[in-house]
Amino acid sequence: MVRLGGNVPSGVWPRHFTLDAAQRWMYVSNQRSGTVNWLPRDPATGRLGAVAGSLAVPSVATVLL
Repeated sequence: MVRLGGNVPSGVWPRHFTLDAAQRWMYVSNQRSGTVNWLPRDPATGRLGAVAGSLAVPSVATVLL
């Protein structure tokens, strides 16, 4: 079952996200801020931490690993 565990700011107008293979990082593309941000994820609980890094990518739509 999936349920909301909280909200973590990730950028302006998040459009797409993906997890790395180990499910320890979530990568979020932010359409209006033109960034891809990454957030740490606890694989045991699924909870996200604060944005750990950001990369400017104008006109970003999706994130593929």
